[in-house]
Amino acid sequence: MGPAGNLSLMSTFLTAYAVAVVWAVGRATVLYAAGLGLSRSVTGRWGRVAGRLLSRHATTGSARVLAGGALGLSKAYLVPGLAETAQLLAGFGRMPLRTYAAGLTLAALPWAVVDATIGSALVAAFTSGWGVAVVGAVAAYLIWRHRDRLMGRTAPMVD
Repeated sequence: MGPAGNLSLMSTFLTAYAVAVVWAVGRATVLYAAGLGLSRSVTGRWGRVAGRLLSRHATTGSARVLAGGALGLSKAYLVPGLAETAQLLAGFGRMPLRTYAAGLTLAALPWAVVDATIGSALVAAFTSGWGVAVVGAVAAYLIWRHRDRLMGRTAPMVD
């Protein structure tokens, strides 16, 4: 691969990285805003209704996210599945925006590298033909495996 190929690869990665950063920050901001809105509804006129919907787990989780601060939020962001919950609870607990932005930056920038590299590799695999072949093989296997259920027939009873 010559210098032009390296430049193309680098520009593709930088584009993927920029998209991943925008996606991570945008998603996190929406979740933080939703948490803020939820916390305002608890103290507003819908407080009794929202208070009944929220369990003690939400308030306990919110307290833990707030206690962790920016570093705690960034650690939670790096755990799959916990990131969205931590962002929502940060808004619910009314974490200061400065602290939230610092934690988000600490987590989103390195996470975007992972998203960009894996995402670029998956796009390259799917556009090369191998990805389509693998997905097709997995789909064919799943259809064959569950063919009785898909056709509306019941599976034979086994003693």
